[in-house]
Amino acid sequence: HKNSILVIRESPRHFTFKKDGKKDLEQTKNLMKNYKKFIFVSSNVMYEWQSIFPYLDKNCFYLPNCIHENQINQLKSNDNKPKNFNEKKFNIICVASIQFRKGQDIILNHVNKIKQKVPNAKFHFVGNYKKNDLFYLNLIEHDNYKKFQKDIIFWGKRKDVANLIALSDLFLFPTRAEALPRVILEAMVIKTPIISSNVDGIPEMLNKNNSILFSLNNSNEMIDAISLIYNNKIDIKSLTDNAYEDYWKKFSRQKQFKRMNEIIKKVNNNEI
Repeated sequence: HKNSILVIRESPRHFTFKKDGKKDLEQTKNLMKNYKKFIFVSSNVMYEWQSIFPYLDKNCFYLPNCIHENQINQLKSNDNKPKNFNEKKFNIICVASIQFRKGQDIILNHVNKIKQKVPNAKFHFVGNYKKNDLFYLNLIEHDNYKKFQKDIIFWGKRKDVANLIALSDLFLFPTRAEALPRVILEAMVIKTPIISSNVDGIPEMLNKNNSILFSLNNSNEMIDAISLIYNNKIDIKSLTDNAYEDYWKKFSRQKQFKRMNEIIKKVNNNEI
């Protein structure tokens, strides 16, 4: 265990939304002391961890995520559409496990306002959930779900997520805490326009040139952004082209391999 390395894939605020979050966070810190060095997928998250846990100090590396690029290259033809993807609808997809931290409730809270601006909007929630989970039960008991149920679909866990993103008109991600989500990287490569909350590591991936970011404190920003995309009042092609280029310049698998080799060399040479 001379050079034991732990990979950190979560924001410290990941624990904020747990029942015993403070206790879990402290237990995690104690477990982290068993490791000598740390790899973080997000630099923002790395700095946040360092600010609350001095043990980390400078023994940290930054290694951003990449995606399974070969799977994106093998996407099915859009002629093979699931029946719930109607091209007459404006299909909005949110890909994340169904839980409070991921923010599906933020979308549902504003479905009525979104439908006023985008009457043919259809919402696709793709991600694992349990039918007896309280958060999921609260979602399907929501007044907006009952009112607009025909335009809201919970897909559950899927193996064809990339294809569903490709079929969608908009990728919407209102998460409350993240590190460097790979699903956003997938949307960047697939060239589906992205609207996301600006938390944690997301601004490392997204900016005003390749997406639209909004603050969780201002849901109107999210609603207005959806309207901009829907009405083509923003250069969507420029956004998606820039997102595509940013992935290959900053987050490709080739870049990841190069960074990993550099990290291993530094560890072996005791440079950090």
